[in-house]
Amino acid sequence: MLREIINPKSNQIVITLPPEFVNQELELLIFPTKKNKKYDTKKLMECVFKNAETTDVEDSININDLMNEMNDALS
Repeated sequence: MLREIINPKSNQIVITLPPEFVNQELELLIFPTKKNKKYDTKKLMECVFKNAETTDVEDSININDLMNEMNDALS
């Protein structure tokens, strides 16, 4: 999987694919992000590991509550 947040300066984007993606069916999703909602990777990872210490893993996992807590912590 590739993920990159960019700020294009024109209406064209050139994508260079890794060799393992050649001759594969790919799905491209392009949508605008909120400019004022930049995420800090270090802060996000700190939240993930902090919550991982106190999270019990069940057979069927619903991570919505956990993700909401992490998003709230980043706000």
